Amino acid sequence: MVSEMRALSIQPPWIGTIVYSDKRVENRTWPAPDWITGQCIALHASKGPDWDAPARAWTASGLTPYDGITPRKAWTASLTLGAVMAVAEISGCHHSSNASECPGPKCSPWAAIGQYHWQLANVRPLAEPVSCKGALSLWRLPEDVEKLVRAQLDTSA
Repeated sequence: MVSEMRALSIQPPWIGTIVYSDKRVENRTWPAPDWITGQCIALHASKGPDWDAPARAWTASGLTPYDGITPRKAWTASLTLGAVMAVAEISGCHHSSNASECPGPKCSPWAAIGQYHWQLANVRPLAEPVSCKGALSLWRLPEDVEKLVRAQLDTSA
């Protein structure tokens, strides 16, 4: 039996740096539960972009940051929001203060000091984002959304 897929909502542009670039660590204030390690989760683009994200994040995600001239509503229309964009495996999690797992000041250029670093592996973008309302924390995908996500994974295999 296939277990229910969980999802994690991530604000743009950060979701874009995972899906379209090399970000393989998701920074959180809370640790990944032990049971999720080795599991495949859905990566969901939240409806609210992080407009204060640094330019490098917007550039890596393939987007351009708010320029002070273009209305945010226009930028929001061009972003994928409120949809599952990819799946990834959680390969581990550690806190930035754990020197054995996070040598030096950071384990990745994308890692934040003072945060838990959820390690992502085998990131697989979906050909078509699947619209879905998100939630906080690690949440269960609705059954109909999960079927659409898994169908795309089966097609790409």
